Amino acid sequence: MHYAAKNRRLRSIDTQKFFEIYDRFDVNYTDESGLSHFHVTCKFGCCDVVVKFLEAGQDPNCIWQETGDSPLHLALEMGQWDDVSEVLLRHGADANLTNKEGSTPLHVICRMDEFDETEELVDLFLRSLTS
Repeated sequence: MHYAAKNRRLRSIDTQKFFEIYDRFDVNYTDESGLSHFHVTCKFGCCDVVVKFLEAGQDPNCIWQETGDSPLHLALEMGQWDDVSEVLLRHGADANLTNKEGSTPLHVICRMDEFDETEELVDLFLRSLTS
């Protein structure tokens, strides 16, 4: 799963099916680069699986060591700005974390083509920054 996710050979539906079969939410498992199953589920928008990880004690700010990306970065970069991003923010994701390129999740949003559609998310981000 990690190889497929890194090489963009995985789709949201594949990730969802994997966790229906696997049904194990190990919050400590990562590959050699620091990519976890939680990172993959955030990246591919599997909101119900993201919630299960968070309920199992997953840190919403765990960093993918190779890139410095947080789960919030990964969700936003793949266009998962609605459900997954909102769940992460409501569970304590830090909107100020920077990755190795120096980008915060808000920078990722600002680079999106569909910026007009993200107004609600920007509002949620701004509220999380002031709380």
